[in-house]
Amino acid sequence: MPFKKGETPKGAKPFKKGESGNPKGYAKGVPNRSTVFKRFLDLAVEVADPKADAESGKTIKVSLYEAAALGQLVSAKLGNTPAWKEIQDTLHGKQSNVNLNLSTEELKNLTDAELDDLITRLSR
Repeated sequence: MPFKKGETPKGAKPFKKGESGNPKGYAKGVPNRSTVFKRFLDLAVEVADPKADAESGKTIKVSLYEAAALGQLVSAKLGNTPAWKEIQDTLHGKQSNVNLNLSTEELKNLTDAELDDLITRLSR
């Protein structure tokens, strides 16, 4: 049913001004999602031994966290470019988008302040 501009339909705002929808907050003792993930990532799982032949059927026990990392490495090896990029970013940091168009001679002639500024921009 239509209502006029600036008019609040009946029942549209169930809480009074300044009143929260969950005044007691999160239930005590309930772990947050990060805590749950950390607990499960420590679980031991069996995976195929990456150093053994696939046909050998050898397995090793690793944490779920390590199994996920191994899975990402295998995916990258099979040509998954985003998986490879994520591994490189983790190992070496994300690549900077600073475009450096200086010749060797121009680079040699930069002052210490200019070099410091350049290093700061490249490390972002």
